[in-house]
Amino acid sequence: IAQIGETPYFTLQEAFNACEDSVETEITIIRNINIVQTVESATVAENKDIVLNLNGYELSAGNKNTIINKGKLTIKDSSEAETGKLKNTVENLILLEENGELIINNGSYEQTADKDLIINNIKNN
Repeated sequence: IAQIGETPYFTLQEAFNACEDSVETEITIIRNINIVQTVESATVAENKDIVLNLNGYELSAGNKNTIINKGKLTIKDSSEAETGKLKNTVENLILLEENGELIINNGSYEQTADKDLIINNIKNN
């Protein structure tokens, strides 16, 4: 579903884990993704600096929190039409914890559950 350079990964979490600590690393989405409810949230660890490139694709999730961010996460869409999208149908799209930093450059974001947020900031700072 994603790749770093030419190396493919089958889950977002595998790609997050493959990023070196404290080194900005770009992960590119390579196809539309549908994450089912039973899949754990993908977590950006405290020491990661990740650029998630939606690349014109949609990442749609039905799990609790699509992404939990404890590190630095930048989201962008490098496609010409900027059609990349993050969507969650159950709970929060992105949950910020601890010292998580989020930068959104472009793309679209949707939360269809009545009670939850696109970005939920529960950080201590």
